[in-house]
Amino acid sequence: MKGPLLAKLEAIRTPTILVIGDLMLDLYVWGSVDRISPEAPVPVLKVESEEPRPGGAGNVAVNVAALGANVFCCGVVGADAYGRSLCGMLKKLKVDVSGVLHDRARPTILKTRMMAHSQQLMRVDKEECHDLGKSIQSRMLDYITEILPRCDAVLVSDYGKGTLPDEVIAQVIAASRKRGVKVLVDPARQRDYRVYAGCTVLKPNSAEAAQASGMQIVDTNSLAAAASKLRKLSSCEYLVVTQGSEGMTIFRSGAAPVHIASLSRPVFDITGAGDTVLSLLGYVLAGGHTIDAAAEIANVAASIVVGRVGAVPVTKAEITRELAGFHHIASHKVRSLEEMISTCEEHRRRKQKIVFTNGCFDLLHVGHIKLLQFAKNSGEIVVVGLNSDSSVRRLKGQGRPVLEQNERAYILSALEQVDYVVIFDEETPLKLIKAIRPDILVKGADYTKDTVVGRDFVESYGGKVRLAPLIEGVSSSGIISRVVRNSE
Repeated sequence: MKGPLLAKLEAIRTPTILVIGDLMLDLYVWGSVDRISPEAPVPVLKVESEEPRPGGAGNVAVNVAALGANVFCCGVVGADAYGRSLCGMLKKLKVDVSGVLHDRARPTILKTRMMAHSQQLMRVDKEECHDLGKSIQSRMLDYITEILPRCDAVLVSDYGKGTLPDEVIAQVIAASRKRGVKVLVDPARQRDYRVYAGCTVLKPNSAEAAQASGMQIVDTNSLAAAASKLRKLSSCEYLVVTQGSEGMTIFRSGAAPVHIASLSRPVFDITGAGDTVLSLLGYVLAGGHTIDAAAEIANVAASIVVGRVGAVPVTKAEITRELAGFHHIASHKVRSLEEMISTCEEHRRRKQKIVFTNGCFDLLHVGHIKLLQFAKNSGEIVVVGLNSDSSVRRLKGQGRPVLEQNERAYILSALEQVDYVVIFDEETPLKLIKAIRPDILVKGADYTKDTVVGRDFVESYGGKVRLAPLIEGVSSSGIISRVVRNSE
């Protein structure tokens, strides 16, 4: 039976959402560090690759688009190459950029992050944060007025970079309220929250809430006191305060605060987590659900994004899988092929060796465990390609598998030797191997290297094939035969 959160998420079709705010280009410079500069006590970064990504309001727009919404983006970039690059990326990621204006008076905001082995060494910001000229403001408001009748929600991503003067925010909120459109705001630091008066949801983090309220937040009582002050200042319907590893708390009039604890996950990078929460709150509210359901689902999405490096959108499929496996062990290890490709890219940036093995894994036995332990000892990240039910039937015949594919995937996910599981429908894993490009390909010693599927491809780029020792006389088919004999 589906859980209530999963049912609510799946019921959301295609809301239309307008994202307005400070657009930025995030540039990730990936490399390695193996020495200190002779000129100063600083590391020397040997650059290996550069990767641009949408940042700020652009990241919010991309997140909402990844969930399947129709997304319109309104903001300002410079009349420069970075601005054109950012608009091109947003278009490619299915964001309508007809409301993105090019301003010759200011450059596109550029945030360059220097990364070594997934560790951020430093960030370099190039920006001019003066308020927009009256002409640009007028064009923005004209666009928003035109597009607003088509919208289910407006997301305001305010980084305090000058794109959203007080009068723009006030007019957007007033026009939205008049049409019954929800407005969700991620507020800027060092801003008077009265400017957000009348918004549906105001979403500061705990540090921003402390700064805006002028109160020190040290426990639940001080958080509640600060929240009360901010709700009065902003006249918002809901105040959602995110608290990092502590989760988030919802405050509203006439009801006790609702706290949602964070999910326990490895944290690699918190960059973009706030954008993810804003995106999910807006998407779920636009889909007609409650703030409590929206916050619960946003909490799941945030737990996914902090396990990645940099601002990376979370898809609806990923959240659906998490919710579907909420009561199962390690369900977050089961990935689609598309998700696995991007995940492997992240591990490669961290210089982690990726090992691939595959099989049906129907009725897990000691031979399987030995194979997986051998794979884990061969590298750092073990990806298991798991034959789907239809694939197993074609290979093993009717009556197989004994356990359906989701059960087999969850059992594998519970093993510490397994980092990820990808289900595939073909009879061989060649397509999967070509997509993942593992460093090591592991099979049992009942194969020879010449008969291992994918060997030629893996060795073509310097990868290796390793054969795991077998335990004689152990197989799933043998176990099934013994069970049948003993039951007769």
